[in-house]
Amino acid sequence: MQVKAKMLNGLAEIHRQQTEYELSLAHHSEVIDILEKRFSDRLLQLALTAQSIGNFSEIKVNFDKAIQLFTEMNAPKQIEKITVYSKYFST
Repeated sequence: MQVKAKMLNGLAEIHRQQTEYELSLAHHSEVIDILEKRFSDRLLQLALTAQSIGNFSEIKVNFDKAIQLFTEMNAPKQIEKITVYSKYFST
């Protein structure tokens, strides 16, 4: 996904230089979507690791951040996944 994001960012720059602004904006938006999903997935993994080492104060913070980002992305399956995990790790 990181390679795809870099490629799309490069295409966005090329389209901007060619004054094809709509295409440039579309590519930038797709990059943001990719990176937000990756970031949200990392928040979930961070919460799981925090639980594994007993750092319970970090768990809820990271689950909440991930849920917020997935909500903004309209990703109900990811929200459901986090909700299921958070039930197991509640203190």
